[in-house]
Amino acid sequence: MTTRNIYFFDMKVTARGKLNRRDDPIDFNVKPKDISTIAEDIKQIFTGGDNLLQSGRNTDSPSHYLQDCKVDDEKIVLLVNRCDPKAPDMVTSNPAEKVQTLHAKPEGHGGDFSSHVVIMKNPVRGDNYYLCVIESLVGSGLNSTVIKLYLKSVLNKCRFEFKDRYTIPDISEPNVKVRHVHDIAFQGHPSESFMKDLENGYLSGAQAINYTGIGKNLDSAGAIKEDYKSIKLKVDSSLIGDTVASIKAVRSKLMSEYKEYSELRISFRTDGENKSAKLSIETGQLVDADKYTKKHELKSIVTNQTSYAKISSTILKEIMSCIGK
Repeated sequence: MTTRNIYFFDMKVTARGKLNRRDDPIDFNVKPKDISTIAEDIKQIFTGGDNLLQSGRNTDSPSHYLQDCKVDDEKIVLLVNRCDPKAPDMVTSNPAEKVQTLHAKPEGHGGDFSSHVVIMKNPVRGDNYYLCVIESLVGSGLNSTVIKLYLKSVLNKCRFEFKDRYTIPDISEPNVKVRHVHDIAFQGHPSESFMKDLENGYLSGAQAINYTGIGKNLDSAGAIKEDYKSIKLKVDSSLIGDTVASIKAVRSKLMSEYKEYSELRISFRTDGENKSAKLSIETGQLVDADKYTKKHELKSIVTNQTSYAKISSTILKEIMSCIGK
């Protein structure tokens, strides 16, 4: 049985007005289109027969394309597929009959893998931040970096396809028209989900971090410098209790007796997943909240194939359940 995971991100959408003039280029920040408007552009391109192919750099490089697309009042669902010519041919066998069969890829084909990408239309964490959930097979190569690059290529495709819709006036010279160029970034989704993960999990490890000596030279050449000091805390395997209360007690002890330590790295297990995060000892809040990524292992029974021709209703149902919809 294959393992498919669900990852939660806050997708930040930004935009710039740009014009590559030789002597006087134009480049300024501008408000991006809302995700609902962009979704309609993507849907129009896809339903017109274009699979928004992002070709690989070489003939044997993976390419990515849109296999399916659904848009409703609440969300956008994209089935992003990856075609990898270097993926090995599959071999099946029947040991009892001493039979082994090679299923060779046809000429020009690659191993195919799918990722369900769900983007909720209502902003989170302020305007232009949208909850984005990425579902993929472990080891498929469809990680958040690959999906981000593919979505950026889709945004560029929209701009090329609908040039009038993605052209705006220059802020200094209104008569000059510039390109409305969009970009995205994935950030962690800690709001609400982090506290819920802590409350439902149990602590498995902790490390107090001291940065007061950062940059101190440890060799005569100055090539080796101190990064941080740490205290590794041992967590009793028999400890059963409120994870949040345990962390609060540890922070209180550190603040009173180890004032030079400013951060607490914790490891904990929740929903069958090992997770980690970094907290401020003083406030208890996440440090680098954008780096905390909520993950969930797909429990659906239909997970024994690498790719799909259509959006899987079973997988989508579980994704929406994890979102709380």
